[in-house]
Amino acid sequence: MRIFIIKTLLLSVFLFYSVVPAFADLTLVVVSDEKEVKELTRWGTLSVYLEKKLEEEVDLEIVKSRQLQSCLESKCGDIFLSDPSFFAANRKKYSLVALATRVSAKYGEEVSKMGTVIVALRRRNLVEMEDLKKRRVLLPKTENYMTRFALWRLLLEMEYNPDTFFLQVKETLDSRSAVHGLFTGEGNAAILPAGAIESMRYDDNIDIAKLNVIHRREKNLSVFPYTTSTRLYPEWPIYTSTLLPKEKRSKIKKALLDMPSNSAVSRVTKIIGWVEPLSYDEVYRCLVRVAKKAKRKNSTLKRLEKLRTGPRRSKKSSGEITITIEDLKRHGVYNEPKDSKRKAK
Repeated sequence: MRIFIIKTLLLSVFLFYSVVPAFADLTLVVVSDEKEVKELTRWGTLSVYLEKKLEEEVDLEIVKSRQLQSCLESKCGDIFLSDPSFFAANRKKYSLVALATRVSAKYGEEVSKMGTVIVALRRRNLVEMEDLKKRRVLLPKTENYMTRFALWRLLLEMEYNPDTFFLQVKETLDSRSAVHGLFTGEGNAAILPAGAIESMRYDDNIDIAKLNVIHRREKNLSVFPYTTSTRLYPEWPIYTSTLLPKEKRSKIKKALLDMPSNSAVSRVTKIIGWVEPLSYDEVYRCLVRVAKKAKRKNSTLKRLEKLRTGPRRSKKSSGEITITIEDLKRHGVYNEPKDSKRKAK
């Protein structure tokens, strides 16, 4: 009888664990506003790579940029990969620590930094930012927040108002469409990710010799191979909370730094590898500078909050580089003015 009871208990335990799914040891959270199916395929290779290196199960979660803050608050993951602006603004609030900075394969070069370049046709005689005042500019809709933040900061440092500086900001499908728009007269200048122009040197339909870089910064080939108009900012960080044990953080970091540049995961994710985390202080200073400007815009607060978060999708276009109050709130660098709170009450 006793043997029968023991066998029954063992069978019950076996059946329980065969029915109840095992929980992952770690969860990798990747921030992306692209289609989830596409991103699961891309970043699934990274989670599999980490599983093999760490000998632990690593689950994958894709979240939208607007969901990341609530995701962190609910402790939805252990390892996070997001744009540098969110990490820089929230690292203290959520006790975040960068493990590594990604090295991307951008336009044939390995880069761990990014910048923005502004170009126009040479025949237009547009050389400095002042020449773009009340002009029409083209901006690829695929560009990330740092492209917009970097341009805002540049205009503010030059004591220009980003809201009214340009006559019109029109979004294009991608960088190549923006450059084509210069030749067809659709815009006077194009705002592009650094490296986009150099990548078009073999395009038979685009003569880059006819393009001029506006507000050209001195190029340091040992730091960054492409021409830029703005400051440089570090690439995306991969990070964890300090609540994760130090030993485990060290194992994850080593696995990332050891990732081969010619591996399958590199080809699928378009990441050549990882380097020791760069300083994100410059990113934070950029966000604070932009937020200070937004705080002074109390009169347009309601209008800004009605705008759709992120890249503009409406057919109408104005002279604004779209950075909404919600963008700043999500990045943790905007506190609603006291007078606005009183009015809300």
